Amino acid sequence: MVVGYIIVGIILGKSLLALFSDKTLSGLNFVTYIGLACIGFDIGGELAVDKVKRLGKSILSISLMETLMATVLIALGVYLYTKKLYIALVYGALAAATAPAATVEVLREYKASGPLTTTTFAVVGIDMLTR
Repeated sequence: MVVGYIIVGIILGKSLLALFSDKTLSGLNFVTYIGLACIGFDIGGELAVDKVKRLGKSILSISLMETLMATVLIALGVYLYTKKLYIALVYGALAAATAPAATVEVLREYKASGPLTTTTFAVVGIDMLTR
């Protein structure tokens, strides 16, 4: 389903049919916030306090390592390629961004459950807080 949404977006967007102008798309920012609120509500509904307490250390360490490693590795790679620190820092900061909607939708589509799914939901929730 996620791939289907992306394909429909490409077809209806500026790339092919151009049914939506830049002005229209920028005016739809509120839809993004509503979508993120729904995803956050969905994640909160999946997380139980006892599960989060049990998996808390792994959730925190995964979130920190995910953010730090993506930032450091991309920044380092871009710096080695361009030799420009300011560009490396910008790309490093952008590397930490994630797409919570796709992750949550894939977990829902496959009806995943268990400790890994709980941990993933919690990590995605923390990532949403840091956006």
